[in-house]
Amino acid sequence: MIDSEAAALLLRHGWLSHTPPAFSALVLDCCVSLRRAAGESLFYAGDETGGLYGVVSGVMQISSRYTSDDVHIIHLGHAGYWVGLGSAFTGAARQVGIAARTDLVCAYVSPAAINTIAAAGADYWRYLALLTVENAGMATCAAADLLIRDVERRCLAVLLRVSDCRFALPIGSPTQTAPITQDELAAMANLSRNAAGAVLRKYAASGAIELGYRAIKVLKPQMLRAIVNAG
Repeated sequence: MIDSEAAALLLRHGWLSHTPPAFSALVLDCCVSLRRAAGESLFYAGDETGGLYGVVSGVMQISSRYTSDDVHIIHLGHAGYWVGLGSAFTGAARQVGIAARTDLVCAYVSPAAINTIAAAGADYWRYLALLTVENAGMATCAAADLLIRDVERRCLAVLLRVSDCRFALPIGSPTQTAPITQDELAAMANLSRNAAGAVLRKYAASGAIELGYRAIKVLKPQMLRAIVNAG
């Protein structure tokens, strides 16, 4: 099992916060805690099917075998982000690879436990399917963001997504930081280093973001979302 603090976080953020108490309690009862140091992998694209992972603390890096050689990240998962259910459902090989971008603590649900959860209630498959829908929605958002023709808006859209504030967060949520370099953000947004750097410097000067060592902090997500959504 995971500790009470981790369980409380997962009930506040992400998938489980949208499910009934009886279901979420069962999922948490099935979880075990896993720790990975920054840079360590949890699984690779093409690996055999496995279980479900939810981020308790730290940031998870998601990669894909379908990207070009210079793009190593397609998304970053923050606290409350869950991944792995699709493969557990279908029994197919993993479509993405997961690694610890920072030191990472995860809740893990085994394939056997997923089957137990699904069988425990007549409607429980719906709440499992909800996670698949949420992940598909984020993938659709990521694809749509890359279709934004305006360089500035596209760069900001990707930054918001990987810093976990592409959409509005609850009042009082902490300022979000993407632990990536400017070059990595440029590659994720399909931009040149110079083009992305110009956008980032502009918004750093305005106080909307803060540029750090291998990290970009979003200080004014509401303002940036308004710019991205204005097109």
